[in-house]
Amino acid sequence: MNAGRIALALVLALLVPGLARAESLDSRKADARTIARGDAADRDRAIERTCALGAADVDAIRERIADIRAHGRPTLDAGYDALGEFAVAAGGTGPADARDLVSGIRSFPTDRFTQVHANAAERYCLIRSLERVGTAEALTYALPLLAFDIRAMRWQARHLVRRNGRRSVAMLIRGRGYANSEVILWSGWGLVELGIRDSGGSVQEQDEESLIAVLRAYPAANHLGGMPVVASFVDDERAAVRAASRAGLAAYGDNAVWEIRRLHQTRLGRDPGARPVAELLRSLGQELDRRRDAPLVARAQAALAESDDAIARRLADALVADAPAAPATRTLAPLFFRQAAADAEAGRFEAARSRLAIAQRLGLSDEATTELAAALERRRLEARGIFEIAPESDELPDVAASGSLARRRTYARYGFVVSFLLLACPSLWLVARILGKRGHALAGRGATAMVNAWNDGGRERTRAILARAVDELRGAPARARTLAALAERTL
Repeated sequence: MNAGRIALALVLALLVPGLARAESLDSRKADARTIARGDAADRDRAIERTCALGAADVDAIRERIADIRAHGRPTLDAGYDALGEFAVAAGGTGPADARDLVSGIRSFPTDRFTQVHANAAERYCLIRSLERVGTAEALTYALPLLAFDIRAMRWQARHLVRRNGRRSVAMLIRGRGYANSEVILWSGWGLVELGIRDSGGSVQEQDEESLIAVLRAYPAANHLGGMPVVASFVDDERAAVRAASRAGLAAYGDNAVWEIRRLHQTRLGRDPGARPVAELLRSLGQELDRRRDAPLVARAQAALAESDDAIARRLADALVADAPAAPATRTLAPLFFRQAAADAEAGRFEAARSRLAIAQRLGLSDEATTELAAALERRRLEARGIFEIAPESDELPDVAASGSLARRRTYARYGFVVSFLLLACPSLWLVARILGKRGHALAGRGATAMVNAWNDGGRERTRAILARAVDELRGAPARARTLAALAERTL
């Protein structure tokens, strides 16, 4: 029964975060209703929540924006005026004021707060929350809402570009693909404001995340002028940038056929022949990857072929340090496993755990790896005096079979307990005889305190075991089951 309750608690620890995320869209809708029709205190709390959403709430914000576009209406000039009134309430001069409007929204008089004010306030707060995430991708999620109500948001859209600088380039490029002329004018203004005169300038001075967002933005906007820029990163040393470039070329479809043929000729020095776009792009990527990985493959093969263990370890460690995620490095996983097994057999358990951890990170996950990991973990726990129950068994471990060291530790533990009782019980009896009735009361309280201390120690051990079970549930389910069973034995 106790094991069932423990398992249920561990499962709920994994499921509850997912349930909370599933309710986020409903929470956004509820806050929108509260902003529109709630009393002053409730509206203030709803505005505060809506303006303070973070990265964990991005999916809910996107769903809410999609819901607004599907069922809402643009606020147009009335929304523009409402945002201007919020700016005045925040201490500004009007719609063109660049200050944050949250304080003005929260302090705006209730008797003047209309449905238009509610819509403008919620939409402003959603955009500001996406901006708070601090990524170029999050800003692109704000574009559909800006475009939906661009007439009301025309000044806020400009302030957004000025606050975020080149991080907003991907958003502006996507804006060039909209049919709304006001959105096109705003995005063109933003690129000029940032000093970007051509497609090549859009990828300058960008961090990796912003660069990937730009490479995705060009095909999303069907911007053919950006295709050479996207293609130029097809063999970038950063894996995520390479993937974004190739995905961008694939998104262009048949429009990219001549660009991909040109890459075959300039990067590979060969004529690819007449083939479909998808096949051309796939063969291009495979050959570029093969050429880039050739030196790493040679180093991996040298480490695998080396007969001297010390040299093989040095070569393997150097390759892992230089290219930890390369496909060639993953071929070293069996070598690290063999080294871990050799270290364990020689009694070098810390070194064995280190080599085995590298093998597992490189993707090795067969039965032998699991058994060695379990054996090393049992050895570590036994060194600390902890003897586990096997996951497949409900029986207590046979301490006598654990070796002489385990027996000595067990005898020492119980010997200490027996010695303590032999000394404490006569002392309590002597106190009772000397002090009479008062002594009996003191002795009884002393015995009760000893029992409580013993029980408290058991509960503390149980809590510690359960805490470890929760920590290791995601990475090692078998170990979590073992710890849960051990906790049940201590209850």
